[in-house]
Amino acid sequence: MKSAAHSRSFRNPPKPAARPVSRRVLGLGAGLLVLGLLVAVLALVHGKAWLLQQNAGAENQAVPPDPGAWLAAYSAYDGPGDESAALTGGRRPGKLKAMPRVFEVLAHDAVLKLPVASAEIRKLVNDVALEVKIAPALLHAVIATESRYDSDALSPRGAIGLMQLMPDTALRFGAPDPYNPRDNVLAGANYLKFLLKLFGNDIELTLAAYNAGHNAVLRAGKRIPEYPETQAYVPKVLAYMRCASNAACRPA
Repeated sequence: MKSAAHSRSFRNPPKPAARPVSRRVLGLGAGLLVLGLLVAVLALVHGKAWLLQQNAGAENQAVPPDPGAWLAAYSAYDGPGDESAALTGGRRPGKLKAMPRVFEVLAHDAVLKLPVASAEIRKLVNDVALEVKIAPALLHAVIATESRYDSDALSPRGAIGLMQLMPDTALRFGAPDPYNPRDNVLAGANYLKFLLKLFGNDIELTLAAYNAGHNAVLRAGKRIPEYPETQAYVPKVLAYMRCASNAACRPA
């Protein structure tokens, strides 16, 4: 007969002693832990740097808000226009003169001599260009095309003055009185600078937008719209710019 002690040991055999963990395994585990911590720290640091870079890039490449809600279109093809008191505000009707539209398309490298302008008007344009930080040649070329330096000019659609501004556009770009030559040129220069920024400093698209409206340029896929007036307008302004940039061509 087996003893009780022998019977208990048979039913509950003693557990084998745990094997000691080798130094190699301990070293491997510690290395993996350190590596994991390093990866986590690097991910955190690079993640913050990437986020800051993206935010900075977004600020630098920010496009002005879409002005479609209020920017006036300059195209004569928006509909028939007139010189009613609603467009002109009933102001100075005796002095204002309607400007004829000319659709002659010039050669790509054409140069047009700037119209004659008083020394006072030329100085005004140069001063505004310096103030707004825009090329004087561009400002002179647009004015030469739009009004031929006639501060009393009025288009059939009611665009006013040297830079032929619609009243609402003039007001929004800093000309509470578009009949005032300085206010008119300042607002026109601000509008041109706005369009330059909107179209990535593309001078041809900027000029097309000044003539036809920015929405027309966007609808055309950021190309010059196929309006006869705009197709003629852009090369004409560029031809005046070539003259305005050349001391031998522009008036003294």
